[in-house]
Amino acid sequence: MIGKENLASVFINSLAVTSLHKLSLHVLVEQAESGHFIASVPELPDCTVEAETRDTAIASLQEQVKARLANMEVLTLEVANNPWTDFIGMCLREMKSLRIWLRNYVMSVSWI
Repeated sequence: MIGKENLASVFINSLAVTSLHKLSLHVLVEQAESGHFIASVPELPDCTVEAETRDTAIASLQEQVKARLANMEVLTLEVANNPWTDFIGMCLREMKSLRIWLRNYVMSVSWI
Protein backbone atom coordinates (compact mmCIF):
# COMPACT_ATOMS: atom_id res chain seq x y z
CA MET A 1 0.00 0.00 0.00
CA ILE A 2 1.24 3.48 -0.85
CA GLY A 3 1.29 6.03 1.95
CA LYS A 4 0.56 9.72 1.53
CA GLU A 5 4.24 10.56 1.93
CA ASN A 6 5.11 8.40 -1.11
CA LEU A 7 2.20 9.49 -3.29
CA ALA A 8 4.06 12.47 -4.77
CA SER A 9 6.98 10.30 -5.82
CA VAL A 10 4.61 7.71 -7.29
CA PHE A 11 2.70 10.31 -9.25
CA ILE A 12 5.23 10.73 -12.02
CA ASN A 13 3.70 12.43 -14.99
CA SER A 14 1.72 9.48 -16.33
CA LEU A 15 1.49 11.19 -19.71
CA ALA A 16 5.24 10.67 -20.01
CA VAL A 17 4.79 6.90 -20.15
CA THR A 18 5.49 6.28 -23.83
CA SER A 19 5.05 2.50 -23.70
CA LEU A 20 4.71 -0.21 -21.10
CA HIS A 21 8.48 -0.37 -20.73
CA LYS A 22 9.49 3.26 -21.27
CA LEU A 23 9.11 6.32 -19.09
CA SER A 24 10.30 9.73 -20.27
CA LEU A 25 11.68 11.99 -17.56
CA HIS A 26 13.22 15.43 -17.77
CA VAL A 27 16.91 15.71 -16.89
CA LEU A 28 18.39 19.05 -15.86
CA VAL A 29 22.15 19.42 -16.23
CA GLU A 30 24.00 22.46 -14.95
CA GLN A 31 27.61 23.30 -14.39
CA ALA A 32 28.48 24.37 -10.86
CA GLU A 33 31.01 27.10 -10.05
CA SER A 34 33.43 24.33 -9.09
CA GLY A 35 33.32 23.07 -12.69
CA HIS A 36 31.48 19.90 -11.71
CA PHE A 37 28.21 18.98 -13.41
CA ILE A 38 24.98 18.56 -11.46
CA ALA A 39 22.27 16.41 -13.03
CA SER A 40 18.79 16.06 -11.56
CA VAL A 41 15.30 14.82 -12.39
CA PRO A 42 12.55 17.30 -11.38
CA GLU A 43 9.95 14.50 -11.25
CA LEU A 44 12.09 12.67 -8.66
CA PRO A 45 13.38 15.32 -6.22
CA ASP A 46 15.75 12.91 -4.46
CA CYS A 47 17.53 11.98 -7.73
CA THR A 48 20.46 14.38 -8.02
CA VAL A 49 24.12 13.65 -8.74
CA GLU A 50 27.31 15.67 -9.07
CA ALA A 51 30.24 14.53 -11.18
CA GLU A 52 33.39 15.86 -12.83
CA THR A 53 32.04 15.47 -16.38
CA ARG A 54 28.64 15.94 -17.98
CA ASP A 55 28.58 12.39 -19.35
CA THR A 56 29.51 10.89 -15.98
CA ALA A 57 26.79 12.92 -14.26
CA ILE A 58 24.15 11.74 -16.74
CA ALA A 59 25.28 8.10 -16.54
CA SER A 60 25.29 8.21 -12.71
CA LEU A 61 21.87 9.83 -12.69
CA GLN A 62 20.50 7.18 -15.03
CA GLU A 63 21.68 4.45 -12.66
CA GLN A 64 20.21 6.29 -9.68
CA VAL A 65 16.84 6.66 -11.45
CA LYS A 66 16.80 2.97 -12.39
CA ALA A 67 17.46 2.02 -8.76
CA ARG A 68 14.82 4.50 -7.54
CA LEU A 69 12.16 3.17 -9.91
CA ALA A 70 13.01 -0.52 -9.44
CA ASN A 71 10.33 -1.07 -6.78
CA MET A 72 7.87 1.58 -7.89
CA GLU A 73 4.81 1.44 -10.07
CA VAL A 74 3.28 4.28 -12.06
CA LEU A 75 -0.42 4.68 -11.42
CA THR A 76 -3.15 6.80 -12.90
CA LEU A 77 -5.57 8.05 -10.28
CA GLU A 78 -9.08 8.91 -11.38
CA VAL A 79 -10.87 11.53 -9.32
CA ALA A 80 -14.65 11.53 -9.17
CA ASN A 81 -16.23 14.99 -9.18
CA ASN A 82 -13.03 16.57 -10.41
CA PRO A 83 -13.26 20.31 -9.56
CA TRP A 84 -11.32 21.17 -12.73
CA THR A 85 -14.21 20.00 -14.89
CA ASP A 86 -16.34 22.80 -13.44
CA PHE A 87 -13.59 25.29 -14.27
CA ILE A 88 -13.21 23.96 -17.81
CA GLY A 89 -16.98 24.09 -18.29
CA MET A 90 -17.03 27.68 -17.04
CA CYS A 91 -14.31 28.66 -19.52
CA LEU A 92 -16.17 27.00 -22.38
CA ARG A 93 -19.39 28.83 -21.44
CA GLU A 94 -17.49 32.11 -21.30
CA MET A 95 -15.91 31.47 -24.70
CA LYS A 96 -19.33 30.69 -26.20
CA SER A 97 -20.75 33.91 -24.73
CA LEU A 98 -17.81 35.89 -26.11
CA ARG A 99 -18.22 34.32 -29.54
CA ILE A 100 -21.94 35.23 -29.58
CA TRP A 101 -21.18 38.78 -28.44
CA LEU A 102 -18.50 39.19 -31.13
CA ARG A 103 -20.80 37.83 -33.83
CA ASN A 104 -23.57 40.25 -32.78
CA TYR A 105 -21.12 43.15 -32.61
CA VAL A 106 -19.71 42.42 -36.06
CA MET A 107 -23.24 42.15 -37.47
CA SER A 108 -24.19 45.50 -35.92
CA VAL A 109 -21.19 47.43 -37.23
CA SER A 110 -21.88 49.10 -40.54
CA TRP A 111 -19.09 48.37 -42.97
CA ILE A 112 -18.03 51.27 -45.13
